Amino acid sequence: MTFNWNDYLQLAQCVYRYGKSHDELKEAAFRCAISRSYYASHCFLRNYAISKGAKISEDGAAHQEVIDFFAKSKDPKRSKIGQHLIHLIQWRTNSDYREHYTITEFNAQICLSKSNEIVKLIQ
Repeated sequence: MTFNWNDYLQLAQCVYRYGKSHDELKEAAFRCAISRSYYASHCFLRNYAISKGAKISEDGAAHQEVIDFFAKSKDPKRSKIGQHLIHLIQWRTNSDYREHYTITEFNAQICLSKSNEIVKLIQ
């Protein structure tokens, strides 16, 4: 049985809700929600791209390869998915590595919204 990456998105939503109700861990929860929403989208889309014949590396290069598969597509839906993924990876990088950035509820909400839209667009 393979892992369902949509479960990661559900976890991201749970962590987001937790952050909304726990001031002491609010920013940490929002950072985590952004990071998990990116990885849910990335892995879901990686598997989709592979199923469509794309050759995706099994290392860090996979992030750009998945983005390119979608963002460089002539199909408007795929291109939009690629743009969402570009925004998500930027926010994930800010959330995971840039402690001087303040991550807010709004930032997390936008990322979760983009991840949810990706799932809808791909189905």
